[in-house]
Amino acid sequence: MKKQVYQWHRRLSIIMAIPVLLWATSGLMHPFMTSVKPNIKQGALAPNVIDSAELKVPLGAVLQQLHLDAVQQVNVVRMHQQAYYQVEPGSHYVNARTGEELPDGAAEYAKALARGFLGDRNCNIVRVTKLTEFTDQYRDINRLLPVYKVDFDRADGISIYVDDAGSRMALATDRFRIGFQQFFTLMHTWEWLGFLGKGRLVVEAALAALAFITAVLGLYIFFFTKKPRANGNPRMKYRSLHRTTSIVTVLFTLMFSFSGAFHALTKLKPDNRRQYFVAPYFPAAALQLDMPRLLARLDRNTAINSLSLVRLHGDDYWRVNQTWFNNSADLEACCRKPGEVVPVNAKPKVTYIRMTDYQVLPDGEARYAKELARTFSGLPDRDILSVTPVTAFGGEYEFIDKRLPVMKVSYGGREPVRYYVETSTGVLAVAVADKDLVEGYSFALLHKHHFWDGLGKTVRDASTIIGALLNVVAVIVGLILYRYSLKKKY
Repeated sequence: MKKQVYQWHRRLSIIMAIPVLLWATSGLMHPFMTSVKPNIKQGALAPNVIDSAELKVPLGAVLQQLHLDAVQQVNVVRMHQQAYYQVEPGSHYVNARTGEELPDGAAEYAKALARGFLGDRNCNIVRVTKLTEFTDQYRDINRLLPVYKVDFDRADGISIYVDDAGSRMALATDRFRIGFQQFFTLMHTWEWLGFLGKGRLVVEAALAALAFITAVLGLYIFFFTKKPRANGNPRMKYRSLHRTTSIVTVLFTLMFSFSGAFHALTKLKPDNRRQYFVAPYFPAAALQLDMPRLLARLDRNTAINSLSLVRLHGDDYWRVNQTWFNNSADLEACCRKPGEVVPVNAKPKVTYIRMTDYQVLPDGEARYAKELARTFSGLPDRDILSVTPVTAFGGEYEFIDKRLPVMKVSYGGREPVRYYVETSTGVLAVAVADKDLVEGYSFALLHKHHFWDGLGKTVRDASTIIGALLNVVAVIVGLILYRYSLKKKY
């Protein structure tokens, strides 16, 4: 029995040596990628402030000028120190003071945003490219589409991907990050097997499962066989070293391989969240924006940051995203230099105002979140347990879900599930059922070592680096042993 276990372990170890070496080497470098980021001085912009005095041209006149019978979204943004109506569909940008449409306005706004995120408004831009599909550099994990890729003329080759409709950054890359991403996809996720389609995931899961079995057999050999004595024999010396390193390494191997196989199998299920969104058309003739009347319905000491159109229970509303200030002095400072002053002790606030009579909808954000969740899930409101805002990543709502802020709508019933919806865009960020938590926590805890979160990212990264490094050492020592065995045989 022991001899058979040893033989199987030896065979599987030879088969798994290269795959484990690829995974461990790339995994060893992954924490460095997450720590070394593109040189961006400013990761977030101060809130856009809409000054009603700048809206000289009525919205109705703008829509008539654009020859639009219906629209999906209307917003007001600032660019080049001027206010513009941002109108969809068509990505129209119309100067709110003069009524002139800005040629290629979406690209111009993307440039302005990218320069703001970069923190360097004088850096030359090489090119601006609109992306409507994911690419090798802008992968599907980034979620947002369409986006504009803005390439800067800098030594680091930095590019910033901008979602102009949401006035947000989707991704920042430079030559180092692109190079590492290519290395990681080749060595860790094996994109070179892309010609197999979903078969790539099956291959990865199968090999990870074999790595798990190899580790289990290694444990059996350690506990049920005697430790070899070196006695000056180089081969026995390496066997003893391999045995010692492997028993320390095996825990990491079991965690990495099990969670990796589980994760790969889970990804066989298509991620169809991008199919869940609401984008109703609003009759242009009925759209009027009376800013003084709208402002009269808002709390004092608030600045309007953005607007969007929402249909809820058959009525059309302005969804007004605001920043609330503690005092009028802070509000005045932010309005005096919009986009430059970061508010102190300011808080976000969202108000829903009905277009027909400018009445405020009480608890509008939660009501709209319920409406979206019901549309996406088909579940009745009576099963809703709670509706809560989410403003940071953590727990089951991870960084890979990308969108913030979102509303979490929790359902009870036979199969509890949480729908995270982005009310500003009417999009489903992710739906998480209890059964999904097993794989999610498996990958977070066993593969990415988030059980160290209480001690900080440095400790967590150190744990994954040590685990990956031990696997590299164990494989190399094992290959040296195999070489010795071949010499002895021949």
